[in-house]
Amino acid sequence: MKILHNLIKFRSHIILTLIALTLAFTSVCIYNHKYDRICKIINSSNEDLTVEGKITSFPERHDDGKISFTIRITDCSSTSLLNTGVSVSVKESDVMPEKGDNVQFCGALTLAKSVGNEGGFDYKNYMKSLDVAALCYVDSAKFEKVDSPLKPIYKIRSNFNESCDRYILKASSGLTKAIITGDRGGILPKDESAFKSAGIYHIVAISGLHLNIFMCAIFFFISKLKIKRAKKAIISLIASGFVGLFVLIFTGFGVSVIRAFIMMLILGAAAVVPRDYNAKNALVVSGFVIVILMPYCAYSVAMWLSLLSTLGVLFGIDIISHFKSAYKFPLLTDNYVGNTIVISAMTTLTTLPITSIAFGYVPLYSWIANSAVLPVMGFFMALGIFFAFATSLLPGVVAQIFGYALSAMGKYVIKIAHIVESLPMSTINIYPQALLWTGFLLLFAVAGIYIIRKSSLKTLIITSLIFVIAGVGFLVYNVSDKGIEITFVDVGQGDCAIIQCDGSDFMIDCGSQNEQDYVASTVESVLRHKNIRKLDAVIVSHYHKDHVNGLCDIIEKGKVKNLLLPKNYDITEREARENYEKLLESCAKSATKITYVQKGDSITTKNGLTMDIIYPANDVFLGNNNMSMVTKVRYGDFSAMFYGDCEEEALENCLVQDVECNVIKIPHHGAKNALSDMLAQKSGAEVAIASCSKYNIYGHPAPETVESFEKSGCKVYKTFESGAIKIKADKNGKMTIDTMR
Repeated sequence: MKILHNLIKFRSHIILTLIALTLAFTSVCIYNHKYDRICKIINSSNEDLTVEGKITSFPERHDDGKISFTIRITDCSSTSLLNTGVSVSVKESDVMPEKGDNVQFCGALTLAKSVGNEGGFDYKNYMKSLDVAALCYVDSAKFEKVDSPLKPIYKIRSNFNESCDRYILKASSGLTKAIITGDRGGILPKDESAFKSAGIYHIVAISGLHLNIFMCAIFFFISKLKIKRAKKAIISLIASGFVGLFVLIFTGFGVSVIRAFIMMLILGAAAVVPRDYNAKNALVVSGFVIVILMPYCAYSVAMWLSLLSTLGVLFGIDIISHFKSAYKFPLLTDNYVGNTIVISAMTTLTTLPITSIAFGYVPLYSWIANSAVLPVMGFFMALGIFFAFATSLLPGVVAQIFGYALSAMGKYVIKIAHIVESLPMSTINIYPQALLWTGFLLLFAVAGIYIIRKSSLKTLIITSLIFVIAGVGFLVYNVSDKGIEITFVDVGQGDCAIIQCDGSDFMIDCGSQNEQDYVASTVESVLRHKNIRKLDAVIVSHYHKDHVNGLCDIIEKGKVKNLLLPKNYDITEREARENYEKLLESCAKSATKITYVQKGDSITTKNGLTMDIIYPANDVFLGNNNMSMVTKVRYGDFSAMFYGDCEEEALENCLVQDVECNVIKIPHHGAKNALSDMLAQKSGAEVAIASCSKYNIYGHPAPETVESFEKSGCKVYKTFESGAIKIKADKNGKMTIDTMR
C-alpha cells in the first residue's frame, strides 16, 4: 500500500508539473502573438501619433538633461496600440514626473533594434522582457500629477536617491542605489565591468535579501509575543505580506523580488497549515507563477539568474549537509570559507547557461570575491534600508553618518571587485556550440542529480570528474573555419573591421561618434565571441574619434600585440593630436608595440594573408581625412579595400594604383564624393559596406554614393540596417555573406 501511495503521489506531481508547463507555454505563446501583432502595427506606421499614458517606471534624469521612463498607453490616435508598453525619452522638461503620473506627447513610435553584433546586447529582447514594444523620442511632453496611496513610498525612494547623491561618495552612491532600489544607472562602467569579471554582479540585482532582512526583524518581534504558535504563524504571514508588498513597490516590482515574495508567501502558508516547507518546490512554483502571470518575464535574464542562483544556493546547502553527515569533512562544513566556496561554486555552475549567453564568460575567482564581499552585504543592505528611512524621517546629520558608513562599505566592495578582476585569468571566455552546449547541460544535470542523491563516495568522485572534463571541454572548445573572415562591426557612426585568417587576427580601426565605453564593450563582446584573446595587430587609418575612441581600453587590457599607425598626420588638428597621444599612453601601459607604416609597407602571414598599405606616401601632407591610411587585404584570389575617410584628393592618388577588389569599405562612411562613379567602376567590387549610424547628422551614406555602387552591379550593405556584416571567402575568391539583422 505504501508503494502504491508513493506511486500515486509521484504521478500527481508529474500531472501538476505538466499542467504548469502547459499553462506557462500557452501564456508565452499568447503573449508572443500579441507582441508580434503590435510590432507589425508600429513598423507599418511612420507618422507621429498623439499618445496619452500612465508612467509605469521610476523616471530617470540623465546627465544631458533628458528624462526617460516607460508608460502604458491609455489613449492614442491609433486605438490598436492601447495598453502597449512604450519607452519614452523626453529631450527637455522642467518638470520631473513620478511613477503613476499621466503623460501626453506627440511623436513617432519605433521598434527597438535586435542584436547587431555577434555576442552583442539584444536590446529588442531586453525591451520585450520588460513588456515594452516601442520606443519614442520627443522634444517635450505634458505631465499630469496623479494622487495615489503609493506616492508616499515613491517619495521615500526619491528622497533616498537624492540623499545618496548628497551624502555618499559617487561610486558608492551608484552601488548603494543599485542594491537597494535596483537602479543600476549610477554605477560607473568600470565598476560594473569589475563586478561581472569578479562574479559578484548579483549584488547589484534586487534579490530576496531585502525581504530576508525584514523577515528576520518580523520573526524576532513576533517570537517575543506570548501567544499560541498558530496565531504567531498567521500574524507572521500577514505581516510578511504587507512588508513584501512595500518592498515590491519600493523596488519597482523587480522580478527577483517577486520570486522571493512568492517563496516567502509559500513559507508563511506552510507554517500556518502547518506543513513541511520545501525550498526547491517553492522555487519551481514561483517560476511557474511568474511566467504564467507575466509571460514576458520568460525573456528576462534577471529572472533566470534569480531562479538559477537560488537553486545553486540550495544545491550548495545540500552538498554541505551531505558531506557533514556522510564524511564529516570539517574543511567544507564547519567554517565560513568552506561553505562560501561550495555555495559560490554551485551558484556559478547553475547560472552558467545564462551568464555565458548574457556576458560571454565565466568568472574564475568568484568564490574569492564572494567570500570577501558576502559577509558585509547583509550589513550593507540593512544600513542602506535604514538610510532610506532616515533620509525621510531623521535630521540630516544622521543621514550624513549613515552616508559615511555606506561610502566605506561601497569602496570596500568595489575595491575587492577590481582586485579580483586584475588577477591572471580572472575570467574564462565561453563560446557555446549547439551540440556541445546540449551535451554539457545533460552531463551537468546528471552530475547534479548524482551528487545530491547518492551517498557513495565513488559515485560522487566519478560524476564530479565527468562534469569537470565536460566543463573544461566546453570552455576551451572553439571551431576555426579555414579561409578568411572579415566582420564589419556595427559601432554606429564609426568604423571597425575584424579580419581572421587561419589563426591570425587583425583589426582595422575601432571607433564611433557614440560614447567610448559603448564602442569598447561592443567590440570586446565580438572579440570574445570569436575567441580572440589577443589581436596580432590593429591598423589605425587616422586619428579621428570615430575611428579610434574605443581602442585605448582594448589596448590597456592587453588585447593588442602590435599597433600600426600612420607615419604622418595633421598635428594642428586638436582632436587628432589628443587621440594620438592617448594611443601612445595606452600602448605604454600595456607594452603594445607601435610601428609606423606608409605606402609600400606590407604585412604577410604564414597562412597566405597579405595586407598592403597603398596610401599615403611619406611626402603627403593633407587634412587628416585625406591622409587616411588605405589598406588592401589579399588572400588568394580574394581581396578587400579599406579607405578610411579618404576624400577626393586622396582617392585621386589611390585610383592610379591597383584597387580591384571583391569587397570595398566605402570611403568616409558613404559621404557624397565626386569620384564615387570612378571608384565603383575601377574597384569592380561585388560587395560595398557603408559603416554608419541611422541617425547620423551627416546624411551618410549619401544616396548618390549608394547609387554609384549599385549601378556598377555592387551590392551595398549598411551596418545600421544589417547590423554586423560577416564575409567569408576561400583562396578562390568564393564568398558567403551573413548579416546579423
